[in-house]
Amino acid sequence: MACYLRTAGYSTYVSGKFLTTWPRTTTPPCFDHSTVMWGGYQNVATRVDGVARTLAGYSTTGLGVRGREYVTAALALGKPFLLYETPQAPHWVDVTNPDGTTTQRAIPEAKYAAAPVPTCSAPVEANRADKPPYVRNMNRTPAQGQEMCASQLRAIMTADDEFDATMRLLSDRGVLANTLVIFSSDNGYMWSDHGRTEKFVPYEPSLRTPLYLRWDGQIAPGTATGRLASYVDLLPTMLAAAQFTLPAGAPALDGESLLTASRRTAAYAEYFKDPANGMVPTWRMIRTATVKYIQTYADTGTVSFREYYNLTADPREETNLLSDGNAANDPPAAELSALTARLAALSTCGGGACVV
Repeated sequence: MACYLRTAGYSTYVSGKFLTTWPRTTTPPCFDHSTVMWGGYQNVATRVDGVARTLAGYSTTGLGVRGREYVTAALALGKPFLLYETPQAPHWVDVTNPDGTTTQRAIPEAKYAAAPVPTCSAPVEANRADKPPYVRNMNRTPAQGQEMCASQLRAIMTADDEFDATMRLLSDRGVLANTLVIFSSDNGYMWSDHGRTEKFVPYEPSLRTPLYLRWDGQIAPGTATGRLASYVDLLPTMLAAAQFTLPAGAPALDGESLLTASRRTAAYAEYFKDPANGMVPTWRMIRTATVKYIQTYADTGTVSFREYYNLTADPREETNLLSDGNAANDPPAAELSALTARLAALSTCGGGACVV
């Protein structure tokens, strides 16, 4: 997005996490200015245009301030701009308890450390015999889920404050009608759902994330489309708003613009095994408006487990209809065959073929 928009004459800025494994000696490409961090909440290490600096204080606040400095600089230049702001919140970090044990939770700003939050943990389903082995072995309790989600809700309160301050700046400078604002996330945490408090799995709490768009005069307030959307739709949306045409020979975009009517009838997701993430195996998933089909793979690449959920009747995905011991409720063979074929096609698609 930064490379294309800078080509189109935009000033481009990033404030926050770029890629978790991005080399600290290399500035992110195509950003005119960058304040890059690699995680953490207090007094974190950053690189500002490649120069090592410590971001003093609470990192979410510091990144918000820097983002607004970038917006102010862009407006002074009289150019269109891209601000990509990515705080640590609500990711967890390792926290050492008074007894010496370590837990994982987000760190709220001091003023929100005891802020009231609702009960947000999920009950663990009583019987996970219909799930793949790695899910059966997940053992996080609702109490642990509540500790995690409460800390994350409190940590995100500062992100709310900084987002509000940035929106106020755009409003005060009179540029909201010319600014597409996108608020989203790349993945979601479990809060003891299926016995897990991490992400990386094909279930709804991990896959469904917030997606809000605001563009005064272009998107009516309160619009709720209910459409299926994917992260790959964000770049086509930005380029459509900028009226940017891909250069000749550029790879076709895999998503669709969210500013036009949707052709998408299914969303696709995939994960490749990474031992650093709790031994979650490789999986691929296709989700329609009403059902979900998942294939989990052995290290050899063969399908080791299949899951099918009726999301209308079973939104918590507690009954895998392919392994619940009741053949009478299995999906029709033709439907299962069609989902398998679509899943295979989406795993290797490119361009417009990825929107089906």
